[in-house]
Amino acid sequence: MKTLFIVVDNNPLPEVLSDDILVIDCRHIAVFCSMIGDALVGNLKDDNGKPLYRSFVHLGKLLMDFKEDDKNAYYAIVEDWCDKLGNILHKGIQDGYLTFKFPQQYVDWLINNESPYYEQVGKELQRHNTTTLLSYEDISKTIISSLVHRINNILRDNKDSIFNIIFTNELIDGNSYIVTEINKNESVFCCLNYHDYKLQKLDDISLFRIEMPLSEEFMVLGKTHKDDFDQSDWDWLLLSSGIQIEFKDGICNSLSVYSDEADDDFEKFNEVLSIIWGHEIDRSIVSFNSSLKKLQEKGFQLSTKPKWADGLWFDKPAFMAVIKKETRSFICELRFLDATFISYDLEEAKNKPGTLWSIEILIK
Repeated sequence: MKTLFIVVDNNPLPEVLSDDILVIDCRHIAVFCSMIGDALVGNLKDDNGKPLYRSFVHLGKLLMDFKEDDKNAYYAIVEDWCDKLGNILHKGIQDGYLTFKFPQQYVDWLINNESPYYEQVGKELQRHNTTTLLSYEDISKTIISSLVHRINNILRDNKDSIFNIIFTNELIDGNSYIVTEINKNESVFCCLNYHDYKLQKLDDISLFRIEMPLSEEFMVLGKTHKDDFDQSDWDWLLLSSGIQIEFKDGICNSLSVYSDEADDDFEKFNEVLSIIWGHEIDRSIVSFNSSLKKLQEKGFQLSTKPKWADGLWFDKPAFMAVIKKETRSFICELRFLDATFISYDLEEAKNKPGTLWSIEILIK
């Protein structure tokens, strides 16, 4: 069984790519640049009255060449396009036009370019408040129809092996416009939502989002900077819920929560656990015996043989098993204890319930 990943934005692909995963890039960035170039030039003419578009070998270079001057501003334009493309694929073709507003850096680059044609385009764009329009009809004919045709060809060529398709835009699911268009080809597949897939596979570190107790805003592991919240927020997070956060270069780098330090109702402990499970779950029903298979389906492994864990609050040494997932970007460990279990036998250990002691997530 294969999964077809359809890239329509800059969301990350799975951490581990295999022969069971096909990936196609359907952002159509080059085509988008050409359409933007055509829209920017429009009916402009040079000083001799010749249509300006005749002076360009490739109109897409009007935007693509900007990448070498300011990559951040260029990728901001591309990201805006990908967002709009995702909305179209989800909601469908609308009437009228899409408006694109360009950063001032791009306008300045056009105006200050050594080519008088670029300068003319830049001044015209400035005159229109740095915005231009693309019609939904042109996008449908030029991009959407091509995208549908390409996906249908792949599904037809792999009709006996592709059972799942996933668009990297989190809006798109089985009810989206693009999926109904593909289904007209009578292909048999299941469209998984990208966010649900990430929860299922636990492949994205940004899934670990914890609501801060005081501000009620979210801390995102690997993205949130220490200065994004007051120190009182960080202190209260530890005092009220037992969640420990460590920083590297100011960015949240690791998250740990322990049973003996968690709040009485284990609210935050359960919040972290639910991210791993992909749905709400209470710590009280999670045991080593009940969770091993579930976690293995998410790519976790039993990383160590049972061992003694000294120095804990137990009055005697405690059994510990570690179930671990390691990706290219992070490590996630769940540690289970059993104060009554005194055997090193791994097979026998699987039949013991085990108490979930801690959850630790560390960015590499």
